[in-house]
Amino acid sequence: MTSGRDRLRDGPPPPSVLALGSATQDRLRRFLGLVQRWNQATNLVSGRCTAHHLWRLVDESLQAAPYLPEGVRVLDVGSGAGIPAIPLLVARSDITGVLLEVRERRWAFLREAVRELELPADARRQRLEDVGDEKFGAVTVRGVERSMWQRGAARVLASGGVVIWWTAARRAREADLPGRVLVCPMLGAEQGAMLVWNPCFT
Repeated sequence: MTSGRDRLRDGPPPPSVLALGSATQDRLRRFLGLVQRWNQATNLVSGRCTAHHLWRLVDESLQAAPYLPEGVRVLDVGSGAGIPAIPLLVARSDITGVLLEVRERRWAFLREAVRELELPADARRQRLEDVGDEKFGAVTVRGVERSMWQRGAARVLASGGVVIWWTAARRAREADLPGRVLVCPMLGAEQGAMLVWNPCFT
């Protein structure tokens, strides 16, 4: 009989994952295994989440990889289950990250995932508005309303940096942001989109 852990971890990965090296694929599978183990206590994802759904979240995360500059330091806001930050850190060995999460159990999960997967990242129990004078070349945000991150992201973003926001397609299209905005429909997601924002700097 297939266990819940196997159902979450062992489904077929999407083409974006299969295009990566075997070592990277293995680390992503280990990540999904961690999500499953912690999910029983922390509610990281829906209890009915299938392997297909988890791999789709990984795939959506990886769609941001081409928009991250080489060697960039990424700030992930409201990291939760580590999506999108952890798949990106696994797939892009040149980048480093800071993962922000205020909920204690999810923060504990992120710390364990960073340690277990040996990621060049720091998991902080902190809100975006409490980040000091640090600057980041990229900010990633998923599942957070624009009003809750726009000002803070612009404050911590280095000149020429990029903000990537996963949201509903309608919200992405209606976003009124200064600077250059690119809206990318999520492949395989009927109502989702990824917004890539390069603010104007004066």
